[in-house]
Amino acid sequence: MLRYRTSALLYASLIMAATHVAAVETDAPAITWLVPDVPPVFVAKGPFVRQGAGDITLTVLQQQLPGYEHRVRRVSMSTFTVLMHDTSNKVCTPLLPAMPRYADTTVVSQTLATMAPLRMITFRDMLATLPRKDGAVALAETLRRSLRTVYLDGWSHEDVQPLLARASDQRNVLVLSDITSPENALELLMERQVDYLVGHGYLLHFARSKFGALADDLVLLPLAEALANTPVHVACLNNAWGRARIADIDRVLADPSVQADIARVLRHWYPAMDLSAEAQR
Repeated sequence: MLRYRTSALLYASLIMAATHVAAVETDAPAITWLVPDVPPVFVAKGPFVRQGAGDITLTVLQQQLPGYEHRVRRVSMSTFTVLMHDTSNKVCTPLLPAMPRYADTTVVSQTLATMAPLRMITFRDMLATLPRKDGAVALAETLRRSLRTVYLDGWSHEDVQPLLARASDQRNVLVLSDITSPENALELLMERQVDYLVGHGYLLHFARSKFGALADDLVLLPLAEALANTPVHVACLNNAWGRARIADIDRVLADPSVQADIARVLRHWYPAMDLSAEAQR
C-alpha cells in the first residue's frame, strides 16, 4: 500500500508539472521536443490532456536536464512524420517505440522500457470466430477470413508488417495512412466498423479509460506470428546536434532513480502484461 501511495503521489506531482511547463528564454542550449497528438502516449485534449506516458516522461527529462532550455512543439502526426524524416532539423521526441520507418533518420537513447509483442484487440463475442495456433490467434488465417480489420501503414512491426501489407488490398482490410493516430483505429473498433485491431496492450487500457463501460467487453489476445518485443527510447534526429543531445540524455538515464521515475510513469498507462519485467519493477 505504501508503495502504491508513493507511486500515485509521484505521478500526480509529475502531472501538475507537465500541465504548467512554460518556455523561458535563456542563454542555455535548447532542446526542441516534438510532441505529436497520439493518445495515450501524448494527449492534446480531453480529460487526460498532457497526462500521457510521453507527456509525463518529457516532464521527467525536463527536470533532469536543467542546463537546457526546453522548447515543446506540439504538432499533428503528419507534421511529426515530415519533421522526423528530415535530418537537417534539430529536434527530439521523448518517447518513441522502435519502428522501421524512423530507423534511418533517428538516433536513440538507451532503452526506457521494452514492450511485449503486438496483440489482437477485439470484442469478447468474436472469440469463437478466431482461428488458433499453439494457443494464440493465427493472424495469417484470420486475415484470409471475412473479419474486418484496420491496417495503420507504418505503425506495425517487422514480424507482422508483411502479413498486414500483403492483405492491405483486401476488401476486409481498411488501410489508414502512417500519419493517422492509433486512436482513430480504436474509435473504428468501438463503433464496430472493424472486428479487431493489431496493436499494443496500452490501447486496451486507454480504451477502458476513455470509453468506460463501453470497453468492458474488449479483450487482448496473443498473436502466433507476433514474437518481437519493442524497445522504447528517447529519439533525436541523427545528426551531430542530435547525437550530442542523446549523449547528455543517456548520462541522465544512467541514474537508477531516473529510470525508476520513468518506469512508474509507464506503468500508469501500460498494462503489466505489455512491459518487460525490468520496466515493471
